[in-house]
This record gives sequence, structure tokens and C-alpha cells, in this order.
Amino acid sequence: MADVLDFLTSTTGVVPALVVLVGLVAAVVGVVRPSLSDRRTRRESRAALVFSEPWLTDVATWSRSCELRFMVSNSGKSTVILRAVRLVVLNREPSRSLRQTEPAAPVVVHKHRVELRPDRDEYDIRSRMFGGSAQPLSYAQGETEAFIVKLVSREPYRYEFRLDLEWFDATTPARAQVASSDPLTVDFPAHEGDQTTN
Repeated sequence: MADVLDFLTSTTGVVPALVVLVGLVAAVVGVVRPSLSDRRTRRESRAALVFSEPWLTDVATWSRSCELRFMVSNSGKSTVILRAVRLVVLNREPSRSLRQTEPAAPVVVHKHRVELRPDRDEYDIRSRMFGGSAQPLSYAQGETEAFIVKLVSREPYRYEFRLDLEWFDATTPARAQVASSDPLTVDFPAHEGDQTTN
């Protein structure tokens, strides 16, 4: 028994090894904890793009158009640069709805317009029909902008899609991020008298 006690308390025994191990763990915690705290502080001070849950208006009875609406805001402390706003089609199928055509006044012109087609999966909402691409948008802390997107379909189709907003913190432009909405569905029904291809 004396030999065992001598081994445990000697400079090459288990107790000194445990003391060294506890010292190493304390040193690692002392180095890692401030680093993690610094990361958390930096993360909290970065830009943070958020956008409201998008919603759709009803499809107009006199045409195949509706509006997609959402708001974009910077809830962080540094400037957000919004590089792209895309509508990504997740699924499509011919509409099974039929409605009576109603005459009505012209539709008001909206900020953005997207014409959905069955053969296309992605649309840059901010792109221009003629001319170059739109410049990125910049949002300072607390700034907000509303988007109204007129969705149009020449053909009677039902679309499931999501919004992808590509953005980056102005202080770290190399690190692009994407904020995505939950899927939305819009049905552009056939009108009486439409030529069917089925």
C-alpha cells in the first residue's frame, strides 16, 4: 500500500498528471472563452438583413396578374448591401381553375414586374427590360424599403416559388449571404374562351 501511495504522490504519478491536465484545461478555457466572446460581440455588431413574410394579393379577375409584397430592413449596426432579389420557381403546373372574365379598369403600374413563364425557373426581380442591371441597394441601420412586384402570367399556370435576397455586410463584402422566404403559391386560372392545349 505504501508503494501505491508513493507512486500517486511522486512527481511521475497520477496526481501530478491530473494537476498538469487541470492546468492545461484552465489555460485553454482562458484563451478560448475571450475569443468566443469577441466573436459574439462582432457578430452582434454586424449588419443583419431581415425581410417581412411576403404576401400575395388575389389574382385580378380581369387579367392574370397579382402583386407580391414584402419589406426589407437592416436590423444590424453596419450597412447592408442588397445585391439581388430573385424569385425562384419551385414547381409549376397548368391551372385547374376556371373563372368568368370580368372587364375592369387598367392595372396601376407598380415598382417591379415579373412575367412568369412555364419554361423559366429564376427571375431577377430588379432587372430592367431595357438597359443595364440595377445597382445594389444600400440600407443603413434601421432603414426599410417596401417592394411591390406585379406577377403576370400569359398562360394559365399555378406557380410555387420563394424569394431569395442576396446581400452582404458592407464591412465584409466577400461574405455574401442569402435570406429565403417560405414557399408561396399563386394560381393564374384559365379564363372562359381560352384555347386549351391539353
